[in-house]
Amino acid sequence: MRILFITSQFPFPPDSGWNIRVFNFIRFLSAKHKITLLSFYTEKDDPSKFSELSGYCSEIFTIRRSSSYNPLDLAKGLLTSIPFSVWNFESRKMEKKAKGLFSSKEFDVIQVEDIHMSQYLPWDCSGLKILDMHNVESEYLERFSEIEKNVFKKYYASLTAGKLKKYEISNSKKFDLCLAVSEKDLKTFQLFAQPKSLEVIPNGVDLNYFSTKGVKTDPLTLLFLGKLDYRPNIDAMFYFMEKIWPLIIKRIPDAKFLVVGKDMPENLKSSLKSKNVILKGYVEDIREVLSSCSVMVVPLRYGGGTRIKILEAFAMGKPVVSTTLGCEGIEVHSGEEILIADTPESFADSVLEVLTSSDVSKKLGSIGRKLVQEKYDWEKITQKLEGIYLRTINQ
Repeated sequence: MRILFITSQFPFPPDSGWNIRVFNFIRFLSAKHKITLLSFYTEKDDPSKFSELSGYCSEIFTIRRSSSYNPLDLAKGLLTSIPFSVWNFESRKMEKKAKGLFSSKEFDVIQVEDIHMSQYLPWDCSGLKILDMHNVESEYLERFSEIEKNVFKKYYASLTAGKLKKYEISNSKKFDLCLAVSEKDLKTFQLFAQPKSLEVIPNGVDLNYFSTKGVKTDPLTLLFLGKLDYRPNIDAMFYFMEKIWPLIIKRIPDAKFLVVGKDMPENLKSSLKSKNVILKGYVEDIREVLSSCSVMVVPLRYGGGTRIKILEAFAMGKPVVSTTLGCEGIEVHSGEEILIADTPESFADSVLEVLTSSDVSKKLGSIGRKLVQEKYDWEKITQKLEGIYLRTINQ
């Protein structure tokens, strides 16, 4: 099959949840099919790395956009019925390139990554049209508006969430099939939208890459891993440092907190300065930091989709403590594969339980590894996606 991916960001390197998902789809599908990639990129990307996808893609087309918010787009999002997140990805160059591809080539499958990129899919183009929803965007903004304290930001997010929900309802009808990352997201989307068809294709992990072999753990070390210009991660870090970390350090003064991720804003960096906090910044190979930690913490209070970093920790046999929202969409049960806690006190207690009990730590690590082996292997997940393509095309 000839498959076209239309993406809002360049899916390489696979160093964030969004990139990891798209990269692995392309990687495994390319073994049997011809892949074309049409993608935005920003000044934060390194164009010299684009060629590293050429081993999987027969054609790669890129359009540059700014990573900064355009004030004019913010105004359009306020004054028009089209949500800001759609204006933010509006580009005449992308529109021209997409039209050129659809007029000059025929694709068996067109997979659009994220609802705001649906603006580049013509209603009348041929081929199987797939929308891959990394999360339910309107729900993500609704959650943000609920915890935001700034009155204007709160209002703007709530307004945009409503407009985005209408956009999701309307534009999802362009597609023959929509993909959700979890049963939870599938049910949420079904509550207000009626796409032609909806399937769950979960996030996964490369079990050959993330292995328990050779793991050497530094005792009493907590790890937070994530993109640090992502608003839910920023909020999670402030919440953890202000409410949870003091409770942990009071009980175990020698505990260390390792923070790994790129694009950390200065105000967050300042709040993390402490003799017990280690700021690693961007790490190309995260297996080393995963190996070194005693427990991964995921103190998210809003967001959407599923956290691939939890699956990576499971694959390496690492215990995880998370909020309910942080592990949302992954088939886990508190006390079995993971510990789930939604108050600062219970979160701190859960972390302390892992740090002080080797039996608890080993149990969580073992059951978590078994879970990803059974349900979250990227190769098996992509085989399921390929099967859905073929079944839908042949209907």
